[in-house]
Amino acid sequence: MVRIVLILAFAPPLVAAGMGWLAGPSFLHPIRRELSPDLIQEANASFSHIGAHSEEFDMRAPDGALLRGWKVRTAKPNGNWVLVFHGVADNRAGVVGQAQFCFRRATA
Repeated sequence: MVRIVLILAFAPPLVAAGMGWLAGPSFLHPIRRELSPDLIQEANASFSHIGAHSEEFDMRAPDGALLRGWKVRTAKPNGNWVLVFHGVADNRAGVVGQAQFCFRRATA
């Protein structure tokens, strides 16, 4: 009986620790999706489909990090703007769908 209680008490934490040790690094440091020329071409095609165009945008953050992105403008800008951020392991091409949604709403 003592053996069963000890197994039930120690097995779940040991299994959880082992799984955390195996899976933890992939959650804390996901593989980053690189911005390829194909992704840039797809994004430009998506922007031109809604009557917009993109231009490169680089700036330095106060801590010295280089931030890169696109300024996307419609054919008839109205003065409004939206800043769209991607996730940890993604890149700016990953939020093209959200940008398209914002442009469609702005021009409707």
